[in-house]
Amino acid sequence: METTIAVARMYLAGVFDAVPDLRMLLAHSGGTLPFLAGRIESCIVHDGHLVREGKVKSTRRTIWQVLKEQVYLDAVIYSDVGLKAAIDASGVDRLMFGTDHPFFPPVNSDEQGEWESMTWNRDSVSKALGADSEAAKAVMGGNAVEVLKLFGDD
Repeated sequence: METTIAVARMYLAGVFDAVPDLRMLLAHSGGTLPFLAGRIESCIVHDGHLVREGKVKSTRRTIWQVLKEQVYLDAVIYSDVGLKAAIDASGVDRLMFGTDHPFFPPVNSDEQGEWESMTWNRDSVSKALGADSEAAKAVMGGNAVEVLKLFGDD
């Protein structure tokens, strides 16, 4: 919830418009933001105070546009349902694989065993996008390579 509140406050304060080159990577697939962005947008449009103060402009970008232009999300959500919401909100090209490693050690306490925080998120990507799809490959590493310019010639 804290992520959603922070981004909503930044949006309302005009941070994304004031700093158009700002790019953010939000943890946990943006928290509740992909699910509540529509509600936030509706509240902004219907808030009489914001309208009277001139803070709701007809030319303003919606929170949906900000999500697709300035926000990246990690894929730490442990479910294909939540992952699909994150993809719908920001786009598959703005999603990057992540884990809670080492915060959540293996459930079976074998440190050398499988780390569920990795496998569950990997499996969610496979289930949501198809294991060998180009979209899944992008989320599992391709997007991070591009966004973080890991192997670029820049």
